[in-house]
Amino acid sequence: MRWTFSLIQKATKQLSLTAPPKSSDSNLSVKSKLKSSNSAACTSTTTTPTTAETATTSVSLVKSQEDACATCPESLQSVTALTSSTAVSSSSTASRCNFIPNLYHELDMNLTIHGLLDFLETSEKVTNPFMALEALWTWSCSSRSDCSMYYFHLNATLQRIFRKRSWSLIPGDFGLHLHLSFLNISSFIYPENENLRNWIIIKSENSSGPKLISQLTVESKSIKFYFVHPSVKSCTLPGRCGFILKPVILQNGIMKLLLCTEKKHYRNVDVHFHQEVRAEKMHVFFTVCDKYNISNYTNIPLTWLDSKLLSGYEVIKSERFVSKLRNTCNGSFTVLYKT
Repeated sequence: MRWTFSLIQKATKQLSLTAPPKSSDSNLSVKSKLKSSNSAACTSTTTTPTTAETATTSVSLVKSQEDACATCPESLQSVTALTSSTAVSSSSTASRCNFIPNLYHELDMNLTIHGLLDFLETSEKVTNPFMALEALWTWSCSSRSDCSMYYFHLNATLQRIFRKRSWSLIPGDFGLHLHLSFLNISSFIYPENENLRNWIIIKSENSSGPKLISQLTVESKSIKFYFVHPSVKSCTLPGRCGFILKPVILQNGIMKLLLCTEKKHYRNVDVHFHQEVRAEKMHVFFTVCDKYNISNYTNIPLTWLDSKLLSGYEVIKSERFVSKLRNTCNGSFTVLYKT
């Protein structure tokens, strides 16, 4: 045994002596390429725009960003951004991913209620409490089961999931208007006197009926928002502060919603962009108003509706879903922004 082990050691030593040395120049070259690739999509920001420019998205630019944004921490871990109140200054250099994280996800509508709750508890796709409640909303529209049958089990299990995943409560303006009758929603939202806390509600200037949602499947169709970021104390730029969101299609056919950040995106529009505004701090959904009482409105989650379901707004062909949209008039895209 000792003789055999000695031979193995000797052979290993000879192989190590004859192996070519690793080139430090080669390692630097690889690192340089990786760094260059990542910077294409997770862009670096150093200054604020000085003029209001373009609303035309460069699709070719977005397509070249695909690989880098796939590794961007903000796009993979939106929960971090949604629980952080740190503002990013335009005077500092910061890596950013400009894709809105909560859109175009797929949900298995064939899951049982127990399978759905297991999914909410363990899936890496569910990164924050908004996505969890929206999954319940979307699933309940297509399920043949009456969710009220599971009232006590649903509430107890969801509260346990919130604790296990260290999720915070959500704004009442979002949770209450999901109209989840099978949940004791007060267990999951801020107290009334702290309704929004560190959140800001921003509504799009595009206003129309529910079919407006189909814009999310039309490449480069712009959705405009007016919004003054809390850290922008004074602005002398022409037009109003705000931002533009545009659907884009990547080379692999996957759709994303892009926050337009470059000067050229804002040409010939009445809105200009400040680099303090960050995509990873946004949660996008849709809001429709009752045509008989505009103060009564419903939030329509978009997170778990992929591009096929969103197309033409034939989202879920079920009586439960259609009933939520009866007697509605104007609708608008809404952004919950974490400050």
